[in-house]
Amino acid sequence: MGFHLVEPEVAGGHGRGTRYDRSTVPVTVTALEYRFDGWLGDALLESTPCFIVTEDLARSIERLELTGVHFDTVSVSISSKGREFMDTELPPRNWLKLTDRALSSCSRKPSAGLWHNRIPGCRTLLRSSAA
Repeated sequence: MGFHLVEPEVAGGHGRGTRYDRSTVPVTVTALEYRFDGWLGDALLESTPCFIVTEDLARSIERLELTGVHFDTVSVSISSKGREFMDTELPPRNWLKLTDRALSSCSRKPSAGLWHNRIPGCRTLLRSSAA
C-alpha cells in the first residue's frame, strides 16, 4: 500500500478566539477560530497545527470509516482583507483533529487513514492509498 502527501491550502490563520494549552509540548490548540484572508475553494485547509475541512469532506471521511481522525467545531471569521478579496460564501466547516500518534518515519503506518507527519516546518498530511 502506498502513501501520498497532501498539502492543504493555507487560507488564513488562527483568529482571536483560538485558545492554546501551553503546558504541553508541543503547544496544543484547545479552541480554534480560523480567520480567512482568502480562499481558493479547497475542502482541506490548514493553519499549523490545525486542519479544517468542509462538512462534505468530513461526511465523506466518516462514510469511508477512515481512521486517525475525529471532528470538532471550529469558529470561522473573515478578516477585512478577506472580505475585500472573497466574493463567495464559505461552506460550513469542521475542525479535523488527528488522533493517531505522530509518525516521523515512513516505515510504520496504520492500514488506512490520515496522519500528520509532525516534522517541524512541514505542513503535510499522509494519506494511505486505501483512503
